[in-house]
Amino acid sequence: MDKDLKLDETGLIKRTVNLEEAIATYKNFAHRPFTQEVSLLEGMNSDFLAKFKNMLEDLNESNTKVIENLQGVAVKGKEIADTFEDIDDEAKEKLGYQKSSGGVR
Repeated sequence: MDKDLKLDETGLIKRTVNLEEAIATYKNFAHRPFTQEVSLLEGMNSDFLAKFKNMLEDLNESNTKVIENLQGVAVKGKEIADTFEDIDDEAKEKLGYQKSSGGVR
């Protein structure tokens, strides 16, 4: 009978780190990504262009909110990983398993 608990803490933590890295990469690109395009449209005159400009400005604003939400997800992922690790350690202790240099025995 296998005595190891089957929680993949390492995988969960790795995925959380990957998410944080992806957010950082996206954040660098996505902070008001259409600012240059909006300024190019300033000199043009047309009802369509005015609507298009408003759409780009709205996307600029909403992207900031998306980044904040993604960062919140990463924080929650880290909290979940930490909680699972604490629960796993507590369960191992209650079951009498001991950590060794090679893992759990």
